[in-house]
Amino acid sequence: MYFQQFYLESLGHASYFIGSEKTGEALVLDVRRDVDIYFEAARSQGMQVKYAADTHQHNDYLSGICELPERGEVQLIGSGRANLGYKVRSMGMAIA
Repeated sequence: MYFQQFYLESLGHASYFIGSEKTGEALVLDVRRDVDIYFEAARSQGMQVKYAADTHQHNDYLSGICELPERGEVQLIGSGRANLGYKVRSMGMAIA
């Protein structure tokens, strides 16, 4: 597993790149607006960005999550109950 945090001090925003060295697939969490950095990280590790999710909506920060599928075959993951304004692969959770 490969893990890298990207932190924008000026915005107090952290995003995360998590990749499988076995499959070469990577997930980006809490995507920042400038998405080139994730594709550069993927290339440097021999991986491809395949999935992305925002853990919460930012009222004061514009996410770059919708930029990712425009650059490659990236599935956006989110709650089926959330009204996100973009198409996601629903990741419903069972509650016991």
